Amino acid sequence: MPSALVLFGRQLRALREDRSISQEKLAELCGVHRNYIGRVERAETNMKFDRLIKLSAGLKVRPEQLFKLIPKQTLADAIELEKQIKELQKKATSRKR
Repeated sequence: MPSALVLFGRQLRALREDRSISQEKLAELCGVHRNYIGRVERAETNMKFDRLIKLSAGLKVRPEQLFKLIPKQTLADAIELEKQIKELQKKATSRKR
């Protein structure tokens, strides 16, 4: 499964191309450099929240549409992950003693 960053970039590109907007035009609409749009689409950089809002405005979509390809994590998955982290922390602490 590709990372959330990769899936976000794919969704951004798909939305941009569906609207026939170039990277350069989207960058202009969002007030960022064209190369930045390309880096986000290729999952080479993270994005600040304010830029996410600008991107969604430039594409004329709700911000959550940019996350459409990212699967939802269930509560059970989150609880299990938290348990695993606590177990690892406990083991690491006991090894230090």
